[in-house]
Amino acid sequence: MATMADIKFGDTVLDPMCGAGTILIEAAKVIPGAVYFAGDISTESMCQVIENVKFGQLENCIHVLTSNVKKLPVRKGTIDRVITDLPFGLKHCKDEDIQELYITVLQEIFRVLVDNGKAVLLTARKYCDYLKQKAAEMSFKCTSIHHFKLGWTQSSMLTFEKDTKGVSL
Repeated sequence: MATMADIKFGDTVLDPMCGAGTILIEAAKVIPGAVYFAGDISTESMCQVIENVKFGQLENCIHVLTSNVKKLPVRKGTIDRVITDLPFGLKHCKDEDIQELYITVLQEIFRVLVDNGKAVLLTARKYCDYLKQKAAEMSFKCTSIHHFKLGWTQSSMLTFEKDTKGVSL
């Protein structure tokens, strides 16, 4: 995901639904020199992230914040890259709930990304077209889609670029 996001030295990278933090930990190991922020609403997840970051000796580059993806504690236009594994809706969720969450997540990602910033989002294959459509409505340009199997789950990884041409912010 980090490679797909084209993370560069000095970039500010956010995973707003980081779970245990593995995506950012792998990114920080492969692409040092960026500043990484791991966010999640779950206190349990945040404790796991802190433990994993310490184990990986990455305390200087991965910063942990308890946050709600629906209202990120991040200023507008300050994040270069967002990489995250969106909920697949496999545990106790209705399609409508996931779709509503995806709209809110996309709005927040658009708000915090710099102009021409990138987001790489992992989702269940069944939500790929929906996510792409809603992102396009918010002036995200989809630059790549990859479909694959993740365990038994059909999955999709979509890369978006924030396109502010013609958008009044």
